[in-house]
Amino acid sequence: MKRVWELLFFAVFGVLSVACGEQELERAFLKLETTNLEFEAAGAAVQTVAVTSNVDWDCTMSDESRAWISVEKRTGGVAVAVADNSGVESRSGAVTLVPASPDLEPKRITVVQSGSSYTLSVEPASLSFAGEDAPAQEIAVTVGGGTLEWTVAADEACRSWVTVVRKEGTAVVTVADNPATEPRSGSVVISADVAGVGPKAVKVVQEGRVLQPSLGVDVRELQFGSRAEMLGQTVNVAAVAVDWKVVTSDTPDTSGNPVEWISIVSERDSYFIVNVETNATLEERSGYVVVTSGQDDVPDIAVAVTQEAGREFLSDLTGDAVMEDLPGGGGNLSVIPVDDWTDFRTTTWYMSLWGADLEYVKVSWPYSVGYYGSGSRLEMTIRSSVIYFNDDNEYWLPEGTYRVVMEDIYDENSREPFTVLAGSESNSVINPNGSWYYRLVEDEYVGSAPIVEGTVTVARNGEAYTLTFDFVDDAGYRITGTRTGALELKVASTPTPQPAS
Repeated sequence: MKRVWELLFFAVFGVLSVACGEQELERAFLKLETTNLEFEAAGAAVQTVAVTSNVDWDCTMSDESRAWISVEKRTGGVAVAVADNSGVESRSGAVTLVPASPDLEPKRITVVQSGSSYTLSVEPASLSFAGEDAPAQEIAVTVGGGTLEWTVAADEACRSWVTVVRKEGTAVVTVADNPATEPRSGSVVISADVAGVGPKAVKVVQEGRVLQPSLGVDVRELQFGSRAEMLGQTVNVAAVAVDWKVVTSDTPDTSGNPVEWISIVSERDSYFIVNVETNATLEERSGYVVVTSGQDDVPDIAVAVTQEAGREFLSDLTGDAVMEDLPGGGGNLSVIPVDDWTDFRTTTWYMSLWGADLEYVKVSWPYSVGYYGSGSRLEMTIRSSVIYFNDDNEYWLPEGTYRVVMEDIYDENSREPFTVLAGSESNSVINPNGSWYYRLVEDEYVGSAPIVEGTVTVARNGEAYTLTFDFVDDAGYRITGTRTGALELKVASTPTPQPAS
């Protein structure tokens, strides 16, 4: 029985001990590795006091201490630094750690710094040099408190371009010319040979090299064909220490009148793009684009712009064209059906046909289309009677005779069913404006003509269309041919909901 009571006693004692230990762990605490720090008078290293705590805490100082003591709260402790003590007397201050818990008293770290037996001062605190041909400058070095030897050297940041010579009571500083336009800096450090007297650093700043303003371009002449180009031509500009702009002029300077047929389609920091309008005259014409800074000391630069004489006709055919190679060639047809809630009178179709010896190549990404080989090409924009979207997704170009007409492509009311949109000025042979005929030889375009008059007759037997062309270009040449066969169909739009009224 006695043994049983002993076991019960120790079990209860163990439970109470654990409970007391848990309560002890939960108590707030703030412990410092040390509460006293001593520093040399000058050049003293930062000292860190380890702090152990399970509550938040912060640092405070009196205004007197804050004048020469600085602290930084870090993980696991506090870093204390002091400014150099230029006086001969020691000084003291304190850093107080204030815990967030009301159950804990603040902890005080006493900071003592010894006085300096020597003083070392320099004048000025910084030197500024011109970027080129800068004269030497002197640093006055004053020693107090007795005899004190000192040395002087440029730090690593400027050692390659700063030269320092020690003289009695001074340090003479010279700098090499700065090859860059950006300023550069470093320090000249004067160090005493006695511990406790901190080194003095004089900042050295040199301005960047001053560049003479200038302008330059990579081309002085631009040649354009009679038609406007799709992308224009680029002129690169090299500008040094100057802003610039570009203007058009009928003289090689800015005193002339603007040239209306020359345009600056893009102007950036280092280039601009020039384009021209199609030359509607039968004579060559010329003008200038002038790059100018507006500064008298920077000459303007004139780039001559010459454009070939315009053509009487857009067509470059020299005779009638018979599209004998269309049978056996390829073709596709795109349709834009109409929503049944609209009041449109027509549906638009785009037809592309090419000869048997031409290869049609399409790349989906990045999207591009090309024709390779030799033969005829025909691009047509067709207006049929209205055709609405249908659930079967089946669309057929209505049979009949379609006549070539001019229209205002931006005016829906000008569109008539059973018409072909006449060709007009175009910068693209893949997606021309209106309807065009092309001729290729070994991948090269050797003939093109806008279709401005005539008809195409459409007949259909099942999936096969019979197309009979009798067109006229703007030079009066006939473009004829017949093709029978299926056309690959593409629906080029999707239905749109009727807007709320």
